[in-house]
Amino acid sequence: MTLRVLALAALFPLASFCQIQLFLFDGTNETAITSSGLSVGAVAVGDSIETDFHIRNTGATSATITTITLAGSGFTLTALPNPQYVLAPGAFVGFSTTFTASVAATYSAILDINSPINSLTVTLRASATPASAGASVYLDGSTISLASGATIGFGSVTAGSTGSHSITVDNTNGTSAASIAISGAGFQASSAPAQVAVGATATFTLSFQPPSGQAYQGTLSVGQQSFILQGQGITAAAPTASIVVNNGASVSSAQQVYVTIPLGAASQAIATGTLTLQFQAAASGATDDPAIQFLTGSARTAGVTVLPGDTTARINGNPSIAMQTGTTAGSIVLALQLGSAGSQVSIPIPPTPVLIETEGGVVSQSELTISMSGFDNTHSASQLVFTFYDTNNNTVSPGSITMDATSIFQNYFNGSAYGGLFSLNAAFPVTGNITLISTAQVALTNSAGVTQTQRIVF
Repeated sequence: MTLRVLALAALFPLASFCQIQLFLFDGTNETAITSSGLSVGAVAVGDSIETDFHIRNTGATSATITTITLAGSGFTLTALPNPQYVLAPGAFVGFSTTFTASVAATYSAILDINSPINSLTVTLRASATPASAGASVYLDGSTISLASGATIGFGSVTAGSTGSHSITVDNTNGTSAASIAISGAGFQASSAPAQVAVGATATFTLSFQPPSGQAYQGTLSVGQQSFILQGQGITAAAPTASIVVNNGASVSSAQQVYVTIPLGAASQAIATGTLTLQFQAAASGATDDPAIQFLTGSARTAGVTVLPGDTTARINGNPSIAMQTGTTAGSIVLALQLGSAGSQVSIPIPPTPVLIETEGGVVSQSELTISMSGFDNTHSASQLVFTFYDTNNNTVSPGSITMDATSIFQNYFNGSAYGGLFSLNAAFPVTGNITLISTAQVALTNSAGVTQTQRIVF
C-alpha cells in the first residue's frame, strides 16, 4: 500500500538567497522546504510512503539543474527523463521519492540537488513500525483464509432472487478491531457487525440480489483488507398471467366487481406492466359509458407489478382492483401488458329490460305525479303504460294510458353523460274526487323486454 503524505519540515532554514528552491507538492499546493531535515512519516513494515517534490527557479535568470541524487536505505528516487534541466525564471521540475521498509527501524537518506548557481541538501527521515496483524477471512466454512484482493464470485443470479456466501471473520490474533463494510449495488450483509473486536470471531451471510439483468461489482472491506465482489444478474421471463373478473361469474350492468390477475406459477422474476380498460358500447347511439371504470387510481389504467414468489400480480399495489360496470350494454375489454407479454379478455354486458331503482307517487289537489328513476342499458326505452286503481282496486277510467316516449328517451340518451341512467316525472290532471285513486302501476318497454313496477301508492 502506498501513502501520499505531506511531510513536515524541521526548523533549520536554508540560505534565503538561493535561486533554486525545493517544495513539497500535495497534488494541488506547494509548501516551501526551509530546513535541512525533513521527516516523510512512519509506516508499517511492508507499506510505502511516496512524497512528491517540486524544484522551482525563484530567481530572475535561468537556472540549470545538473544532478538529483538520493542515497539511503529504504529510499528510492523517481527516475527523471532528462539528466539536466534548464529552468526559466518561475519554472519548476517535479520528482518523487518512495520509502519502503523491510524491518522496523529508523531510516534516513541524503537528497542532493546540484546547480552551478546553488545546491540543496536535505536529509530525509522515516520510520517503520512492525506490521499489524489483521483478521483472517474465510469463505463458506473453508479452513484456508482469503488473500486480500481476492474475488468472491456469486455467479449468475436471477434478478430479484438472492445468491449468498457465508463469511467468517476471525480476529483472535489481530492487533486492532476489524471494521466491516460492504459497497456496490445488489450486495448486502444485514447481519454483519460493524466491526469485529480483537480476540473475537463473527460469521455472517453476504448476499447478492441483482436489481436487473446486468453485471455487478462491489467491495467487502475487513479492516485494511479488501475483497472484490462480483455477480451477474439475469432477467427472468415474466410469468404467464390471466385476467379474472368477478371470480369468473357472469357480469351485468350496475355491478361492482373485482379484477384479479392470477399467475400460472410462482414468479421467478420482477415484472411490471399495465392493465387498461376499454368499453365497446352495443346500445343504440351510445359510444361510451364514463361510469365503467376502476374505482381506485386512474379511471381506466392501473399499474401491475410482480415480485419473486408472487402467485397473483399486484394491481396498484393490491391483490385485486374494484371495477364498476356502468349502465350501458356492450363489452368491457381488459388488456394486460406484463413485461413483454400481453393478453386481454372481453366481458359482455348483456342488454336487459329497464331496471327501476326508485318509484313514488305524489297527490295534489287536482293532479297525480308519478316519479321513478333507474337505467335502460339498451338506451331504447319506448312505450310507457300507466294504469291507475281506486280504493277498491278497480281500474280507474279511462283504463290504461299508453304513451310512445321513444323520441323523448332517444333525445335524452343522445345528450346524456350518464350512460343509461334516467329519471322520469309524469303528471296526470284529475277531474272528480282525487282521493278515490289510491295506486298506480307503470309498464316500460325497451328492446330487451317489458318491466312493470310495483304498485305505486299515493
